[in-house]
Amino acid sequence: AARDLLFCKVTRMRAGRVQVGTVINFFTNDTQRMLDAGNLGIFIVTTPIILCAIGGVLTYTFGPSVLAGLALMVCVVPVQWRVGKMLGAKRRAAVRHTDRRVNLMAEILAAVKLIKLYAWEARFDAQVRGVRAQEVAQLRRAGWIKSANNVMGRSVPVMVTVLTFVVHMWRGERLDVANAFSVLALFNAA
Repeated sequence: AARDLLFCKVTRMRAGRVQVGTVINFFTNDTQRMLDAGNLGIFIVTTPIILCAIGGVLTYTFGPSVLAGLALMVCVVPVQWRVGKMLGAKRRAAVRHTDRRVNLMAEILAAVKLIKLYAWEARFDAQVRGVRAQEVAQLRRAGWIKSANNVMGRSVPVMVTVLTFVVHMWRGERLDVANAFSVLALFNAA
């Protein structure tokens, strides 16, 4: 359905106003964004509800030590939001380079006879390689940011659980196996 909507939009544009590379990136990147929004957008609504439910259950069963862990979890959200913004900026920069490269390749393919006739292959090869190097550099930076965000996202439940146990023990309360596994299971579900 998303591709049909994009196809309708592209066909309404005037010929010559939009370049081939822009259309290709439009279809690949924008449909992926729509897919991601559909798959991940529901978490914007459900995450606060789930966190409140888990917080309530754990506070009732384990005590107020859970609130320290939940506070840490809430404090990490703005950090991940900022990292997501940085990742989006790097990906947009990479898409601009991809547009340039695809447009350059379309021009080369349209004029391949002329390029071969005047032996301009090396010059155009250098141009394409230069644009591709910039594109790869942006993609590499985005990959590093995404990896750091994934590490942070995977380590937060562990840090939250450890903090909860430390506060629980610091308060002088007893930590038994049943409560410990309940806390582990529910924090990992969050």
